[in-house]
Amino acid sequence: DGKCDPRGRLWIGSISRVGPGGADLDPGQAALYCLDGWGSKPTRVLTGVTISNGLCWTGDKFYYIDSPTCHVDVFDFAADAEGSTALSNRRHAIKVSDGFPPVPDGAALDSEGMLWVACFGAGEVRRYDTRTGVLLAVVRLPSSAGMECTACAFGGASLDELYVTCAHEFWSEEQQASMPHAGSLFKVTKRELDKLCVPGGIRGAPMSLFKK
Repeated sequence: DGKCDPRGRLWIGSISRVGPGGADLDPGQAALYCLDGWGSKPTRVLTGVTISNGLCWTGDKFYYIDSPTCHVDVFDFAADAEGSTALSNRRHAIKVSDGFPPVPDGAALDSEGMLWVACFGAGEVRRYDTRTGVLLAVVRLPSSAGMECTACAFGGASLDELYVTCAHEFWSEEQQASMPHAGSLFKVTKRELDKLCVPGGIRGAPMSLFKK
């Protein structure tokens, strides 16, 4: 995943794969980087990563996902510090599972500070309480989309719609034919979100733009 922090720096994570077509993971060989404008070089912020995902900032906290860990971690975040020193005090915030499937993938924060996590291997997005780790709500994709839910983001003029992506990674033609909506983009409407949460109260947290 790649997103901008409150200062407009672009944070970009990588994935470590080996083998034919990159089908196998190479644990701990990926990293998370920070780019402070087009004129700078990326700074390596975290190492020992396998699949970097789920970058979200709120106040003095940064939520981060290394998917195979099956957790969402939280760091203390110092917005005025350089990228390499902005993170400290890493700890678990949310336990998504005991192992694949599913694993947490992309994530998005809402206006109440709750975290929406795309669950790869479950075909759903889950809303968690960031203070307690408690599961609050679930958005399930149609069965025709398969189970590889990859990311979510709030959109619409009022940020009151949720957009969800899914994949068909390393599938055969027969598998893709049996689940024709895998690899699609879905929209969860305001009305549907109201049914899951407080009516009229759920919106996405505003996103930061990249500084040029």
